Amino acid sequence: MRESASVDHPIFLTTHSESIVRSLETPELYFVSKADGKTQVQTATSACVDKKQIPLDTAWLSNLFDGGLPW
Repeated sequence: MRESASVDHPIFLTTHSESIVRSLETPELYFVSKADGKTQVQTATSACVDKKQIPLDTAWLSNLFDGGLPW
């Protein structure tokens, strides 16, 4: 998918899969939620989670991104 994606032709994938989240790079991961009837989007990079220190799926399941909870 990375090879097929570009700025002109982005690929959006929604998932609750830990294995997919684990395989992403931090700038590729966004969280979408709804607050007060409005859609909120935040990037994983804003949480300053270091993928070398903690896998993205573990950070996600531990709520280190403060959003996008899988349950």
